[in-house]
Amino acid sequence: MYDRIQGLYQAIGGAERAIDISADAGCVLPPGYRLLRLDDRDGQQGTYEIALLNDLEISVVYYNKVTVKADTATRKAWRCPSAQHATVIADIADKVFFDYLVQRHSMVLSDDQETGEGSHYWLRQLSHALKRGLKIYEYGSGEPLRSIEDQVALSELVDRVWSTPKNSSSTLALICRTSCS
Repeated sequence: MYDRIQGLYQAIGGAERAIDISADAGCVLPPGYRLLRLDDRDGQQGTYEIALLNDLEISVVYYNKVTVKADTATRKAWRCPSAQHATVIADIADKVFFDYLVQRHSMVLSDDQETGEGSHYWLRQLSHALKRGLKIYEYGSGEPLRSIEDQVALSELVDRVWSTPKNSSSTLALICRTSCS
């Protein structure tokens, strides 16, 4: 694992095309950290990576791979489990998601553990989105979007989808700045 993290650090931290997005995400970073974005590193159009690098340790402490289709994006995120980075990562993770990603794309979230998000994260992000005045929708393949207007509607959605085991790991939600149709 250590070799992969160092390889990722070198690939992103050493890339000439990497840009610092800390100001765009509203992040004030402690000394030794950099928040970088690198587009299409793996050669796939419509993907970019965001990494919080610790230059003192030569490590990646937070990472997102974002895939964009039209104006909608999905992402997979990873956080360093080390306690010494926990405070920095907690602030950065929310700022990157809400102040950077959601400002640029409508974001699809899944409560599926296999996506790396999980049910607690899914519910927390949707609740925070409502509190920030963002629009959220239940998103089903081939079905019309169903608006979730408030915390009560979110609780009703959770009760409905998580009370049935077959649905408990596949609920998608869409977070948008403005109304979606």
